[in-house]
Amino acid sequence: MSQGEIHQGLAETFGFENQPNPNQKSSEYVKIDLDRREFSVSTLLFGLMKHLGCQPEQTFEKIAWMYSFSVQGQTCILSSEKFGLRLYVPMHVSDRFHTSVQKMLKFGLKKYSNLLQEQIDNDILGLHDFGITNQTSFLRRGYELFRSKAQEAYDLGKHKGEKTVLFDGPVTSISFNQEPWWYSFGATVAYFSYLEHLYSGLFAFTGKRHTATELHHFISLKWRDKHRTLLEEAGVFETGQFNRLLSIFDQQRNPFSHGLGGKKLSSVYRLIPDVGFVPSKHNKQLVQPNFRFSEEHQEVFLENCRVFDDFDNFLSKSPLSHGIEWAKSGMNFRFDSKFMDEMEAAVAKGEFREFLEWQGYLHDKAANFE
Repeated sequence: MSQGEIHQGLAETFGFENQPNPNQKSSEYVKIDLDRREFSVSTLLFGLMKHLGCQPEQTFEKIAWMYSFSVQGQTCILSSEKFGLRLYVPMHVSDRFHTSVQKMLKFGLKKYSNLLQEQIDNDILGLHDFGITNQTSFLRRGYELFRSKAQEAYDLGKHKGEKTVLFDGPVTSISFNQEPWWYSFGATVAYFSYLEHLYSGLFAFTGKRHTATELHHFISLKWRDKHRTLLEEAGVFETGQFNRLLSIFDQQRNPFSHGLGGKKLSSVYRLIPDVGFVPSKHNKQLVQPNFRFSEEHQEVFLENCRVFDDFDNFLSKSPLSHGIEWAKSGMNFRFDSKFMDEMEAAVAKGEFREFLEWQGYLHDKAANFE
């Protein structure tokens, strides 16, 4: 659907024109706050106004953009302000007119969004004009929370068994508090979730340009393939380091996350007297996964932490270190040509920190209009 077709549809259905009514005398306006649930992406409305050729108006403090247009001969104004999207309509019009203008904007957004999707599908927007939402800080906090809770539980000795006498006889039972292990398991799962997302963002910092197709393929890879692809492209892949992480991934994260019994490294164990815990071969278990609840799993947890810390330290000093700094900034990862050109120039001049600060300023300015 072309610009003309969207304009024609809005004109026929709602009486829309992309310019203010030149014959309308000055009027006082009523301010309407647009519902954030229905108009959640302000950039789409900005794109729609620009796409339709609406008249840009002079902006003021804390206003990102402002466009005027007319509906049924009445001049209206749409703006993106610090506290949200605002629609201004003449004071003398009815509430029914307010509703009609908002319906028109939603109708236009739907058509414009469909047009953008068609352009993306046909690569009209170019292969580099895309990005990824940065969620590394959120995922990292989850990992650090589980890790701190596990350490706290271990320090309190909750993982050590307590003997209980059964039936007032010589037979005793040992019960273990599962809280420390579940926290440590949560930390392991959360760390690899963090890495999966981080790797996708670091893909912009390997020194190579990627198409949208290549990025989509990379995101779809399993963790081990992401790790190898990313670090090999950055020229820092180490087999020993990879195997240490892979061992944790295969022997701890996968068995407990992906099913219970009936697999190699099964997560369901049975206690055989005078023998110990033996992996169960039953495919169906009506119990939660169990572990060797002894001091052994504290050592496993501490070793995991050492491996994770070593890898974090390695990444922070590797050629991917700029990507780590960007991830910590909280700004979304970008793959567009303009960003890549500016970033590469800054790195070449040894001015990446200044580049990061400038991008942060632009991000804050766009968010706060200050």
